[in-house]
Amino acid sequence: MTDQGPLTDLQRGVLALVRDGGDQASWHWLGTRAPSLGFPVPDVMPVLQELARRGLVARTMVGGGMDRWALTEAGRAALQVAEGRSPQSEPRGFPGAAEGRKAAPGAPGTAEGQQAPAGPSQAAGLRALAAEDRPIPPGPLGAAELRALAAALTADAVTSTTALVPLINDGPRLRAALLQVVALDPANARAAAGASLFLRPGDQADFAREMMEDPRPGVRAALFQAWAPPRMDVPGQAIPTLDPPALEALLRGGLLDPSREVRAAAAAYAFATGRGASVVGELMVNLEAPERELRWWTILALGGARDELSLHALEQIAAEPDVAAAGAAIRALAARPDGHPAWLRVLEGPDGELRRAALFGLAEVARGIAPEAIARLAKDPREDVQRVLARYRARTVARS
Repeated sequence: MTDQGPLTDLQRGVLALVRDGGDQASWHWLGTRAPSLGFPVPDVMPVLQELARRGLVARTMVGGGMDRWALTEAGRAALQVAEGRSPQSEPRGFPGAAEGRKAAPGAPGTAEGQQAPAGPSQAAGLRALAAEDRPIPPGPLGAAELRALAAALTADAVTSTTALVPLINDGPRLRAALLQVVALDPANARAAAGASLFLRPGDQADFAREMMEDPRPGVRAALFQAWAPPRMDVPGQAIPTLDPPALEALLRGGLLDPSREVRAAAAAYAFATGRGASVVGELMVNLEAPERELRWWTILALGGARDELSLHALEQIAAEPDVAAAGAAIRALAARPDGHPAWLRVLEGPDGELRRAALFGLAEVARGIAPEAIARLAKDPREDVQRVLARYRARTVARS
């Protein structure tokens, strides 16, 4: 490590995110979750770059325009010291981190000035203690019931689901209770939004509308973040929620929100739901956003569009020197039939980062490739083309 200076609270929080992200810890995965740290983080990349300069994290490019960040040995030791633990007190890959990610995907991080907790259960305990001093907002639950529900929703999956059982058959009451949980503490917003997936469509739409009317950007963003699926590298994987008109209205509002955090979360959800064609105008407004995360998800979401304007924009971005943006554009072009000619030119071209993005598009994204293009790819002597072409055939046959 070239710099032994103390970690800031923000750096400590980002190191914890890298640790907890494991093999999911790409820059956009980290950027999506950085707002939960309680700090204004418009772009997590400068923080990661500074941590890399200090020798605390390392970046690996994994193809398809994607990267992965991991703690170095020095970073792991520095984080353990910052969290008040001996560097030898916790084995590498300790199970609590992975279990916490699976059980409580909406559990927020620590607030500024606090020492980072060792795991999600300790964070939930600290929030529960803090909630004891907060006034009880109006709603269907009394103080004890409300605090118990808030604690359960930020615990493991079994505990949170069990806590919803008494309310599950009364949609309006469950909706009001979840909003009351958010009013008690905005840090509960993502957990409450995740629980709203148990609501019936009408109650779910009312819940979403009231979340989007909240004046706090973090609450509005939490709705999209909670509804997005764990896997966000392939479009259209989100669990169905609202009916198409209500979903499109929700996305439009999110994409035009004054908060860049909300716009980024809405763009990611537009990609996850495959609704790019329905909100193409709102996506185009964000296409030249300076925030890397917002632009990344906007580019990917335009893979669901079919208009000439967005096609031309994606072709231009694919030629940009920014490899991450260009790789996202290649993947978006693979997702739309009118983008196949430009995508195939990269796929059939020389090796490089963009071609690896094109290979990912063939393996995981593209559908309906023209027979003559398939025949041409079948004659390509490169082993990687044949491998992903076989994956494409298996994937498309399985879904047909």
